[in-house]
Amino acid sequence: MKSDKRQSKRVNASLPLKVEGISASWEGMIKNLSVHGMCYSLPADLSSLPPEEKEVFLRFSLPDKMKSIEVMGWIAHNETNCNTTETGVTFMFLNPQDREMIQKFIK
Repeated sequence: MKSDKRQSKRVNASLPLKVEGISASWEGMIKNLSVHGMCYSLPADLSSLPPEEKEVFLRFSLPDKMKSIEVMGWIAHNETNCNTTETGVTFMFLNPQDREMIQKFIK
């Protein structure tokens, strides 16, 4: 059994997401979210990042919020399952206002 090493509460979510890497950008869906990171999914045929690319820029909006959250993410893991690739990221440099919005969303 895997141990859960998450630093904070994480909730399931189904929110659209824009992911930008150095070489390309993709539209995906957030699967779960916390103040420290998220897991998102992309179609497997569109989501191949070069192995050396470990940072992505993430842009998403929470329900009922006009302001989008923009944050750098450090890729912790990638796992391809059938038609999707699931990617776990840790947030880097999340500003305090965005952290507060996420905290309110997950309560």
